[in-house]
Amino acid sequence: MRLNSILDKAKNNSFYLFLLNLVLKRIIPYNAPHRFKVEKVYDESLEVSIPFIKKNKNHINGIHACALATLCEYVSGLSLARALPPESYRLILQTIHVDYHYQGKTKLFARFGIDEQKLNEIKAALKENVNKIAFPPIGTGIFAFDFATAVKIYFEETVKFIENN
Repeated sequence: MRLNSILDKAKNNSFYLFLLNLVLKRIIPYNAPHRFKVEKVYDESLEVSIPFIKKNKNHINGIHACALATLCEYVSGLSLARALPPESYRLILQTIHVDYHYQGKTKLFARFGIDEQKLNEIKAALKENVNKIAFPPIGTGIFAFDFATAVKIYFEETVKFIENN
């Protein structure tokens, strides 16, 4: 069964959401200790959580900065794999830049998604041999950065990249 099939079924079915998390834990074993959990599957985005547990904490009892960066990489990578199937596209995270504003002291959530119009623009750019597109992480969970504004920033920057390349 393909990832997209499970994701589509997980939108409205708790068993498939459980199955999705079980499969992801097995196929991405590096992230298993973090206990990332896909909480919700939307039509154009995914929401993933990281629990406030000892393995995710730093020396001052907050969520470790690297765990937060990995959470952002995880949700954006999974969302991109859903939108741009690995059989057709090979996407590799080249760099990641994170600005930390608050210390995480609870279970945290990250949400990432791409709408159909912007996805088509990205696919068109990839067909024209554009080989690099950067997606900046923007904290929309506990950091309270407005999700709609974050999405707008993602896509404005993507359009600028496509127009200039």
